[in-house]
Amino acid sequence: MGRCRSFVLACAILAAFALPAESNSVNIQLETGLLHLDHPAFGLLQATAPGLSISASADFFDALAFPACMFSPCAPGGVVSFSGNWARTSGTVTWQGTTYSTGSANDPLNEFGVSTPTIVLPPLGDPFTVVLPFTLSFGFFNPGVPPFPPGQLDVDAFGAGFVTAQFEPDQSHIGAWVATQADYRIGVVPEPATWLLVASGVLFPAGLRWWRQRSM
Repeated sequence: MGRCRSFVLACAILAAFALPAESNSVNIQLETGLLHLDHPAFGLLQATAPGLSISASADFFDALAFPACMFSPCAPGGVVSFSGNWARTSGTVTWQGTTYSTGSANDPLNEFGVSTPTIVLPPLGDPFTVVLPFTLSFGFFNPGVPPFPPGQLDVDAFGAGFVTAQFEPDQSHIGAWVATQADYRIGVVPEPATWLLVASGVLFPAGLRWWRQRSM
């Protein structure tokens, strides 16, 4: 009995002084990447930073709306946002050579989102292109306990760039617009020839000022 008690006591002491699991807390700026969305809002985020690679799906966009119109369908004069948020998406995060899965209810938490200025849709006419600045954030947490890869990992990544979106008349809603696709490119400044030419042309400079203010 005495030996059993001594063994239990020794185990308790070892547990009390056991070394904690290796932990990494990463705050990093994304250097390159692309989030591509196709109507009706399915896409993939792929982004990189030194030592970091992200691949995550985007299967819904602001409660299944793409783009996020204040009123549906997207009528001329309506306010449209290309901001969106995604949570618990499937994919992978690779940090310093170790790859972590992000893709099921039992996997670590991840979420990412983009934020852009809004635009006001012009009168119905020919298809057109919109270019707007955006900021992006990505968060990932691996608890580092079985059955997850060992070592706790907490990633907070961020980036900025420009989103290019294509609009055309909506064939299913007469008198409305639809965004057929949107490309969010991290770390890229568009050529002047591709800048926004909607309405009076003052929307893009306003968006550029917004992006500069967010970047400060």
